[in-house]
Amino acid sequence: IGGDDFVLVVPSDKIHSVVDYVSCNFEAGINRFYNESDLEQGFFESFNRRGEKQCFKIMSISMAGVDLSHRIYQQYFEINDVCAELKKKAKSITGNSFCLDERRELNQDH
Repeated sequence: IGGDDFVLVVPSDKIHSVVDYVSCNFEAGINRFYNESDLEQGFFESFNRRGEKQCFKIMSISMAGVDLSHRIYQQYFEINDVCAELKKKAKSITGNSFCLDERRELNQDH
């Protein structure tokens, strides 16, 4: 989508297994870039772009999901808006996170 955001399309019944797979592999991979004391603290100290000492959180991944079988969308940007809303919510959670849109169409028979 832009920056470090991306879209992954998966079947509805695979959402949670894909999220678990991505989260576990991300965490295992990213942890190799930190020393043990940084991981225990949950942050590391370094210098920012202005040359000032700053604490930085351990990198995590935030994921948002929209199950297209639950609602009818007229335009692709409607899905994008829901993703942006959920991504913001996921990023507010410390550590790896996933937020799934649970809303359903009002007139659905399911």
